[in-house]
Amino acid sequence: MEKIIYATNFSKDSVAALKYSYGLRKLYNAEVIVLHVFDAESGSDKKTKIIDKRKELEDFCSLHLGEKYDDLDLSVSVINGSDVVPEIINFVRDLDVRLLLMGACKPNPLNELLLLDTTKEMISKAPFPVLAVPHEFKFKIPEKILYSTDFDEEDVYHILELTKILAPFSAEITILHVSKEKEEKTSSLLVWFKDLIEEKIDYDKILYKIIYSDDMVDSLKTYVDEVDIDIVAMLERGKKTELTKILHRDLVKRMQACMKVPLLSFKKKY
Repeated sequence: MEKIIYATNFSKDSVAALKYSYGLRKLYNAEVIVLHVFDAESGSDKKTKIIDKRKELEDFCSLHLGEKYDDLDLSVSVINGSDVVPEIINFVRDLDVRLLLMGACKPNPLNELLLLDTTKEMISKAPFPVLAVPHEFKFKIPEKILYSTDFDEEDVYHILELTKILAPFSAEITILHVSKEKEEKTSSLLVWFKDLIEEKIDYDKILYKIIYSDDMVDSLKTYVDEVDIDIVAMLERGKKTELTKILHRDLVKRMQACMKVPLLSFKKKY
């Protein structure tokens, strides 16, 4: 059985991610593990603190899922540690994990949505897919997925990974590139990229879209709203070109209107 890990700090901004995790469990036939990391410090009462924190975690699940903990089909785990992100990564690394889910903050008055600090750090460092779920987002079976690409060859690897994640849903994937380049050059890149994908991936619900625009964020925002996208997916790139800086800053860390829906981030491996 695969596992879905939901990491929480008990904040209201993480509740939607809990409900999303719980909604996925039957679709994946997966075990849901609710995870919390806290620093119990040293002392003879450390064990008692961990037991108390576990009870608090169980109560948190019961409160927001509306059932007694004993009736919920999930398990909880509490880790003692001062550095949250490395502790979560170490916990997840040796498990057969499909996804790690975390919360994102609610919109501010300027209609921007910021990822929680721990979620931002996790996206930057996690070697596995991270799904950041916005505040108050309600779970629905994903039907339309947007994968934002820079025609990076490694995107193909992660699009393949995405098709495996989406297998229970049979969702439609739109591979979108926002270009400032001339149409002829961009079209040639798309042909090359499409051929590469068709050679490596057997999935019959992949569409391709190019938007010619100088404003990447606004173009993505408009497309997500118009097409009713359920999840935005992207590669967290290591190299910092002008384009990837924009993607990193505005899609991962700010994600203005796009973060009305969950953001699925893959870590660059090569």
